[in-house]
Amino acid sequence: MENNTNTEVMPEGTGAPAEINTAAQDSINAGPVTSPESAPAQPAALTYQAKLEQFKTLLEYFVYHLEYLVDEETALNRYANFIKDKKLPYDGKIPEGFRCGNGFIYPYGGLQSRIKDWELFGRDKVVIRVDSRHKPNQSPTTFFLQWNNTARNIKADWEGSKISALYVCSYWEEDEKDTRGLTCTVEQLGLFEDGEPNQELKKFWEAFYSLLAEHKNWVAWYQMTNELHELIANNKNLILTGAPGTGKTYLAKQLACNLVGAQSAKDEQYQSHVKFVQFHPSYDYTDFVEGLRPYNQGGQLGFERKDGSFKALCKAALAAPDENFVMIIDEINRGQVSKIFGELFFALDPDYRGPEGLVETQYQNMVPDGDQFKAGFYVPENVYIIGTMNDIDHSLEPLDFAFRRRFAWREITASERFDAMFIRTKPFAVAPDFVDKVYWYFKRINDQIESDPGFGIAYQVGPAYFLKLKNFVGDQDLNAMSDEDFKKCMDKLWNIHLKPLLAECLKVNNDTSLTLKALEAAYYGTDKKQG
Repeated sequence: MENNTNTEVMPEGTGAPAEINTAAQDSINAGPVTSPESAPAQPAALTYQAKLEQFKTLLEYFVYHLEYLVDEETALNRYANFIKDKKLPYDGKIPEGFRCGNGFIYPYGGLQSRIKDWELFGRDKVVIRVDSRHKPNQSPTTFFLQWNNTARNIKADWEGSKISALYVCSYWEEDEKDTRGLTCTVEQLGLFEDGEPNQELKKFWEAFYSLLAEHKNWVAWYQMTNELHELIANNKNLILTGAPGTGKTYLAKQLACNLVGAQSAKDEQYQSHVKFVQFHPSYDYTDFVEGLRPYNQGGQLGFERKDGSFKALCKAALAAPDENFVMIIDEINRGQVSKIFGELFFALDPDYRGPEGLVETQYQNMVPDGDQFKAGFYVPENVYIIGTMNDIDHSLEPLDFAFRRRFAWREITASERFDAMFIRTKPFAVAPDFVDKVYWYFKRINDQIESDPGFGIAYQVGPAYFLKLKNFVGDQDLNAMSDEDFKKCMDKLWNIHLKPLLAECLKVNNDTSLTLKALEAAYYGTDKKQG
């Protein structure tokens, strides 16, 4: 069964089919955000404190190296730490005729290689770029740091040949300007001072990381929503399939928001234009299309024909032909679709929408005069159907090919939904270190499942199961959680949720050579369970 317990929060203002932020689109075109599919091998784990120390060193190098490129000051200790006896990328000067069309510095001189020891923060990478708006005068004062392939940056305020302050910002292509965030002076950040990173640097790091989380959130929404929107716009009918716990129901509701112009499922526009039903073995034609329903009028019992949920939605769509209406069918293969849809298979076909696809229903002789469908029933052009399902539950009804061919299909994989679901869920949205550690448990067990011929991608464990960690973490500061406490949380997740789930999958699947012990070893990343 699809897991609907995740608490994703849609980015504000993204429900309606509004104009997509072009900065997000530009960053997508520039290259993929680090994702489970393209993630590197698991790096050495960094504690939150270690990340802060690495971030401090990165900023110190960035500040002093750029200042040195401007004035070649060698009297400071910074020179000995960062420049002296180290091979400069390009003799300390921008090459004559230097141009940078794509914004990256390092292909031209190796500057990125100088920060290779400080560039990776978990699965995310910081790069040095140059502001291409200043071509051809690309001096070191136009350099900045950026989360790789995003428009989320750290830039510098200069006073003469010195950097006076750093600030986090997002670049918006349509305005050709930065939206400036937190600004701190070099002194406030405690750069070039002995001792541990101070509170201001901690706030600066968290402000910079929050921009990355915002970007990942938006890109995940942009890519998925636009692909699904195109599919349903061209096909009218769409089924989201995939492993349990991948947020298919959530995506269906957000796609419906997009189609009807609502900001969220709570909007009046959504309530009046979207109908949500969940199929089950007792659900039938009379619930969905029409049927006889009992009534009590003055003590007199009887039966009358009543419209089902789908026919009622179609009538609403006829009354507003310039607006979109959506029927969401959750767990579509849990019901007997042939009995539920009856003679509507023909009318569902995208090529036979409207009066051309008119069919007579089982209760056609009881439809009263004046009813929009007196002559027969058809599906209006402005009605869209979104179904969700997974096909690994052996108790579900198979969908016949006549039904399948009338729908477009999109498999929602566990890996493509991990970042999107965690970034939108409290308390994980502000806990990058915690999420990075969880990710490797998620990746290891799903790689094992996917590689087994008897299981495969449909049996993977969706991110929603890992979101159940919120039941175990309490009010702890997740970024500061000890390794021991983290391990206890992962143990509880395995024993309470994942182990029973996988044991059941193994019980009903005779084609796999995997064992529960092997899956447990993959989860923990060891030959045998630790602890």
